[in-house]
Amino acid sequence: MPDIRLVWSVVCARSVIDKESNNVSLIDALEQIQVELVRSTAKAPVHLPFRIEWVTLWTRLLGEVPTVGRARDTIESPDGTVLFENEYDVDVHKKRRTRVTRRLGGLPLPASGTYRFLTHTQVEGHDTWQVVSDVPLEISIKKPAKAADTRRANKAARGK
Repeated sequence: MPDIRLVWSVVCARSVIDKESNNVSLIDALEQIQVELVRSTAKAPVHLPFRIEWVTLWTRLLGEVPTVGRARDTIESPDGTVLFENEYDVDVHKKRRTRVTRRLGGLPLPASGTYRFLTHTQVEGHDTWQVVSDVPLEISIKKPAKAADTRRANKAARGK
């Protein structure tokens, strides 16, 4: 087991770090997103049209013992396909805690469903990884109504 501990993991629209206090504000924590396609002919995967931030806070497991651990983040689609993967060092050698922020400019969305933002730590001395956080994000992809259906609905609404 590594000597690092994940304290929390949040998927949000934006994060802001106060320069004086070094505290972070997480803006619009995301639990669900509804994406509406503009064209009915659009095919999967659809790309998420806005930025997402994935912020994690790490600390030393054994209090004052400086250490560096290894972590991996993955994003899985509803069918388990890995859409994003990133490995990195978690350095709590000089400071007791550290934040890691991943800024994603978009995300391929093959289907509606629950997308999983997974954080893993590497088991010390082994090639195996352990999941330490699993943040679900429900994404609904709504196709636009066909032009003929829209005209019928508009006529019905006008009473014609």
